[in-house]
Amino acid sequence: MKNIIEKKSFLKNVYAKYSLLFCLLVPLCFFQFFVYGKSFLVHDGLNEHTAFLAFYGQWLRNIVSNIFH
Repeated sequence: MKNIIEKKSFLKNVYAKYSLLFCLLVPLCFFQFFVYGKSFLVHDGLNEHTAFLAFYGQWLRNIVSNIFH
């Protein structure tokens, strides 16, 4: 029983350390975007995804129409 309690305590400690480290590193990593007024979402990505979805939609329609013909 003591071993189980120690293991749970160890896991809580690991989760607490990980959460604290995560909370410290995320602002540090994304602070540069705020300082330089930039975004990690660029406008070119929207064009690329739109073209891909249009191609994918046409491809799926061709597959379905070929199945029924």
